[in-house]
Amino acid sequence: MSPRVSSGSITHFTRRGFAASSLASLAASRVVGAEQEADGASNNSRLKHGATILFQGDSITDAKRSRGAVEANSQPALGGGYAWLAASQLLVDRADGGLEIFNRGVSGDKIPDLAARWQAECLDLKPDVLSILIGVNDIWHKLE
Repeated sequence: MSPRVSSGSITHFTRRGFAASSLASLAASRVVGAEQEADGASNNSRLKHGATILFQGDSITDAKRSRGAVEANSQPALGGGYAWLAASQLLVDRADGGLEIFNRGVSGDKIPDLAARWQAECLDLKPDVLSILIGVNDIWHKLE
């Protein structure tokens, strides 16, 4: 007998999937757009060969990534959220680009936590492109 799935759970799953893929598409386009803007380049420019891209933030970025996996371009290290989806798209679109993509988001972090690990988890990686999503925990902890 197959498990029953309610239409409500399908709707919830579909909405989450759509939201995640929308965030990933936006993140990938923003990464490329920021690179083009910084270089004053045209729409057909590319990230430099071997560019390092870093996603940094709180739980939205963390997305259950494996903190034991630290290598670039690894799905366990990238998690299961927008960082992984954006990285996947970038790695497909620029398969010969030598991109190195990292996720250093930590669930539950607030801005002071990010600042405390900034040297080791950002500056030492010397990212060419940095995406930061953090701040939700800073707000909701003050609302309690």
